[in-house]
Amino acid sequence: MQPTDLTLIRHAGMPSLAPDGSRVVVAVSHPDFATDANVSLLREFAVADAPEPAAAGAGRLLTRGPSDTSPAFSPDGAMLAFLRTAPAALGETDMGQAPQLHVVDARGGEAVAMTDLPLGVTAFRWLPDCEGIICEAPVPVEGRYRPDIEPGAEPPRTLPGFQGRADGHGYVFDRPHHLFYVPVTQVHSDPSYEPVGRAKANGDAERFDVKLPPVTRLTRGEVGFSLTAVTASHALAIAGLHEGHDADVRTDLFAIRIKTKGEDPDQPIALTTSGGPEIFAVSGACPVGEGLYLAASSLGETGLDFVGRSDALYRIDDLVAALAGDPLDLGHAQRLTDPDSQRLIGPFLAAGPTDLICGLERRGSTLAIRIAPDGELTELTAEGSVVTGWDANDAGKIVVTYGDHTSPSEVGVIAAGIERLSDLARPLRAAQLITPQERTYDSADGYPVHGWVLLPDKTIGAPVILMIHGGPHAAYGPAVFDEAQVLAAAGYAVVMCNPRGSSGYGTEHARAIRHALGTLDADDVLAFLDGALAEFSDLGDARLGIMGGSYGGYLTAWIIAHHHRFAGAIVERGYLDPATFAGPSDIGWFFSEQYVGTDPAQVAAQSPMAVVDQVETATLVMHSEQDLRCPIEQALRYYTALKACGVDATCVIFPGENHELSRSGRPWHRLDRFEEILAFWERQLPRHIAP
Repeated sequence: MQPTDLTLIRHAGMPSLAPDGSRVVVAVSHPDFATDANVSLLREFAVADAPEPAAAGAGRLLTRGPSDTSPAFSPDGAMLAFLRTAPAALGETDMGQAPQLHVVDARGGEAVAMTDLPLGVTAFRWLPDCEGIICEAPVPVEGRYRPDIEPGAEPPRTLPGFQGRADGHGYVFDRPHHLFYVPVTQVHSDPSYEPVGRAKANGDAERFDVKLPPVTRLTRGEVGFSLTAVTASHALAIAGLHEGHDADVRTDLFAIRIKTKGEDPDQPIALTTSGGPEIFAVSGACPVGEGLYLAASSLGETGLDFVGRSDALYRIDDLVAALAGDPLDLGHAQRLTDPDSQRLIGPFLAAGPTDLICGLERRGSTLAIRIAPDGELTELTAEGSVVTGWDANDAGKIVVTYGDHTSPSEVGVIAAGIERLSDLARPLRAAQLITPQERTYDSADGYPVHGWVLLPDKTIGAPVILMIHGGPHAAYGPAVFDEAQVLAAAGYAVVMCNPRGSSGYGTEHARAIRHALGTLDADDVLAFLDGALAEFSDLGDARLGIMGGSYGGYLTAWIIAHHHRFAGAIVERGYLDPATFAGPSDIGWFFSEQYVGTDPAQVAAQSPMAVVDQVETATLVMHSEQDLRCPIEQALRYYTALKACGVDATCVIFPGENHELSRSGRPWHRLDRFEEILAFWERQLPRHIAP
């Protein structure tokens, strides 16, 4: 895969299965160099009598975007709702452009806009009667985010507490998300048009005005709500409404009565509580039958101890009783699953009359699973694929989107494993993909470290690059990974693993580095590198590079201060100075203290900035200008210190991008990034050494 092949990567979003099980609709997105934007279109794939992938190809095009996402069939299958961003917004950053809810006849036709909310719609759910939709949308406080006032001319902000900003969004406390009821009307009615001529001159404009359905606001307040499910009478949403909510990350599940007229909203009904001694964060919920499944993770006694935690599944057997004011105390509730060994991934959706489907992360893979009311878990897919989305109908048919070593993203139906319905990666495979080889090597203390090695066509004397993932509670997997593919195609062997601190290997594995960053995790990645060098003896064991982003940038910077065996290092969007992370970062107010502690000496003992004077390795520092997760001051301080110490250092900054540059940034910036990376490695690790 070459850098310019980025535009061949197709990603299939969350699928929506037609209630009769005959077809599935997904939003398929790809980077587009012609518009320098990420284009997303809705495509349909047949499920019954599934065609061969070669025939299925990219599916039947339903919409032309350029930014259509989140398709969802109505419960009766008659209509399809989705979010559409106006074409004028393509490649622009105008706050006035926002995704709005649209509905189209499921048989085809032209979509009808349902909303015109100031900052758009972020999520929605159909009501069971198909006559309305519940939307989640950010609501600006008075005087904010007006299209007639440029952002720099707005009045000053007064931060209410810790939780004020979010990477990729900016300030969020002044635009909390709230819920709205939207009646589904006008889909089959005759349209009206802008009046002209005598109609306009005679003042009949109002009679011809295009009218959107009247929305009814269901929630208010300074705290936002995250929509997770609906019943016939209530919307279910996650929020932190407890006292002191701004100083922890606790959330609870609430039910909001659905109103169809502009009355004042009712008070939300708490369906869960966790006041102590153990505090929880609810992440998802799904009504099934007379009850309700919900997922939540423990946050310890402080409401902040998130490191390495995973969700467990709980059940409210009598939802009617819960709606009457009988919340589930999560601290004393019976768990259906084991969060220490099973890492569940949402969304949590119904599969038939009693069961639930969700994801299970394990050893870099994500499996689709079915969970019964008693907690019995059935694996629907196997390790070797990364399932990213799923949906099911009342009869229990299940469709998924997933990636594997042949494709970053495809659409499939569950039969005996996954039966592929699409062939989105056909053009990418023509550009030649390299199959990762799964390996496990022992760390210094004998602990098994799991990962993958990608070998270039010519291995004799090939340079080797150790890649380190972010998180640290994340994981590399077996699916096609563009960064590893580009490096391997350029002639580099790529070594990547999931050291202690990673997700998908149990809580003990994930929490092993809490208050001990740069210890076991560093040992693990270096041991995996040495294991690969020992096995693949053709590789150039003296020609090594190291690179990583976010936490991977942290561990790269830490390792090159303690080991001088690498010819070059790339530190990208790094977490580099824990001591200064708390203020500028959107999560800094709780992230650092949970991972590295609060004692100054303990923090310094885990800080790359504290040992930057020990670095001898040529280093490329890359960062995004609008990164709020690992703010740019982390990179600038680190780069300046490297230069002051006489290190061969370069700093590349991407304007307008945030922490997600490598995954969802502008296509031309993603191409620029690859070219900077390859140019650096060509200088430090030339692929062809003269005899």
